[in-house]
Amino acid sequence: MFERFNVPARQVVLLAQEEARMLNHGYLGSEHFLLGLIREGDGIGGKVLQSFGVSSERAREQVEEVVGRGLEAPTGHIPFTPNAKKALHFSLREALQLGHGHIGTEHILLGLFCVEKALSNQILTTLGVQPAEIRHRTVCSLQGMTFDGGGLPMKTIIGLSANRSRAFAEPAVVVDLRQEARGAPATIVGRDQEIIRLAQILLRRGRRSVLLVGPSGVGKTALMNGFAARVEDGCVPESLRDLRIVAVDLAGPGGELTSDGRAAFLRAVWHCVNRDMLLSIENAHLLLSQSTGSIAFEFEAVESHIANGRLQAVLSVEDPAAQEALTRVPALSDRLVVLPLEEPDLARGVSMLRQATHDLVAHYRVSFTDLALAVAFAYAHRYPSTKAAPGRILELLEEAAALARVQVEGSTDSGSVQALTRKIADVTRRMESALDAGAIESAGRLVTEQRQLLQLRAAEGLLTAEVTGETVRSVLELVGSSVPAVEAVGNPADGTVKLVSRLLPARETSTAILIGAATYTDGTIPDLPSVASNLTDLRAALTDPEHGAFASDRVHIFADWGWKDVPRMASLAAESGDTLLVYYAGHGFSEDDGLYLGLSETDHEHVGLSAFPYAHLRKLVIGGMSRRCVVILDCCYSGAAIGLMSAADAPNGELDIRGAYVLTATANSDKAHAPEGARNSAFTGALLRVLTEGIPGGSEVIRIEELHPALTGHLRAENRPLPRQRASDTIGEPAIGRNPCWRSS
Repeated sequence: MFERFNVPARQVVLLAQEEARMLNHGYLGSEHFLLGLIREGDGIGGKVLQSFGVSSERAREQVEEVVGRGLEAPTGHIPFTPNAKKALHFSLREALQLGHGHIGTEHILLGLFCVEKALSNQILTTLGVQPAEIRHRTVCSLQGMTFDGGGLPMKTIIGLSANRSRAFAEPAVVVDLRQEARGAPATIVGRDQEIIRLAQILLRRGRRSVLLVGPSGVGKTALMNGFAARVEDGCVPESLRDLRIVAVDLAGPGGELTSDGRAAFLRAVWHCVNRDMLLSIENAHLLLSQSTGSIAFEFEAVESHIANGRLQAVLSVEDPAAQEALTRVPALSDRLVVLPLEEPDLARGVSMLRQATHDLVAHYRVSFTDLALAVAFAYAHRYPSTKAAPGRILELLEEAAALARVQVEGSTDSGSVQALTRKIADVTRRMESALDAGAIESAGRLVTEQRQLLQLRAAEGLLTAEVTGETVRSVLELVGSSVPAVEAVGNPADGTVKLVSRLLPARETSTAILIGAATYTDGTIPDLPSVASNLTDLRAALTDPEHGAFASDRVHIFADWGWKDVPRMASLAAESGDTLLVYYAGHGFSEDDGLYLGLSETDHEHVGLSAFPYAHLRKLVIGGMSRRCVVILDCCYSGAAIGLMSAADAPNGELDIRGAYVLTATANSDKAHAPEGARNSAFTGALLRVLTEGIPGGSEVIRIEELHPALTGHLRAENRPLPRQRASDTIGEPAIGRNPCWRSS
């Protein structure tokens, strides 16, 4: 049972033992647990007792008066009295009946009341507090109600989310936000400018009020929680540091304001008038009369207090029509300052989601990759929800977390895990039976056994699950929305993040093989000095840190290649997993049996025996496991290769894209151009301009289908031979780099 105790409850047990030793009592009774609850103070049990004015000193005096002090301090283990054992047993029952998986100070307090003859109850009665009243207030606290010094009912908000379920909401829910910030500081990420603006408005002379406008789920309540935390931490101007912040939600069940809610709201207003307090009013559109569109009759006093500066408030609305109606009220037009709350951009959104998903991580035992957060942020609009971001995004991420948990636990077929699960269930049943029978020692041994079994099951990997971008995509597909594969790209210069198509090569598994023959041993074959520059410049473009799509260690150059290089090239092609790009620059030879690529040792008189057949290169390219292959040929007669790549030649394996693509500098009967004195050949020079300068008006990536038209435009303007292309399947979709023009467009 003690395994279920949370940290404050364990502290109560330790303090109870300490109280028993201080009083020289050789036993641990209900009265000692009462003293421990009061001393602990931070848990719900201690706070409820303190709200009735029960102090440690007064309670300890009553214990001494009723029981007295012992003769000497006890040594060793202090046993529990029967009533104390019963109280602990009932605390477990109370927790289970409330649906809680742990035992806290509140459950211990409720357990004490279940023991009719417990001395703790007698002591409370002597102090003028009826146990029934404490029990009522404890249950209210567990349901979210707490009480300030003036008896004002206040609702406790747990966590960061502003999107509480309206199905079970109580009317006019009131919150002391600074008290909440002390108990669980509200952390808000990415809203610094809005918080600064809020503080600036509230600091102005004349006690200005704020009209906070934003769609449901955008984070209006979270913003107020974050501001309250700043005030509590003293991170605001001095005149705001003593500001008490009270929030009230006008909407009850069904989103309507009830008569009880109206009365509670007016009490909260009265509580804040002419005090150093800020009243945050959620769903402030309910202040308006549906028939007239102006402030309802019963709320005219509220209007007057805000207009005269006796009440400083933050009114939150979702509908722009409500904003317009409130700002048209003559008494409020000069007093309300509109503060719009927009949906955050991707970079801020991901930062906010890292913080906001802490509860999901703990509940579902998952971790979220940054790409999962980015995909959810970018495509949450395709998820069916009535909320705006980030509320809609959190709903999508919760579904993804649940899916990840189901996939991990549902797919586990380990017999050892199943056996451990059955053993844990059996031990748990025996432990509950021992508790019912009052066999505390036996239950303790079973708790130890249960803990060991849980550790063994955890070691099997059952409790680990990762939510990835693919997980989020799967959720969207389950609800009928398709999402393209994407990746997140950060810009270190300005801190922005963008999602680009996953059509780009996967850097860690893609390979580029750049082949060239610049010099030849046969004196009748002219050297091509520009080939060497083609290779180095193309490698730089493909591996550019900002716009390139290939990792530098996966781009391989074979300058002045020969037959000796072919095995190494074949090995690299076979190892490529995602995209294989093969580029050749040099002399091309047209023979009766097809196209041949020049090697450094090619003999002009025996091309068929000394040059490299393109058919061999084709086999090398499509023989590996790459899911897509791109071949670029910058040589004479390269267009002859077009007919050798067809859809039937596409590599095995189907993901987003499959197939092959050939891009050639010329048609099958044309010669390529290498202008004398130029750094690059005509075709490769145009290719480099597209890769480094970009395609104006193009997409964020340079797709294969955009590459050929762009090259054609450059080469036609220079009156050069026009390129040719051939694609199989849907190979026209993938990209070979990021478009430099896109970021600035």
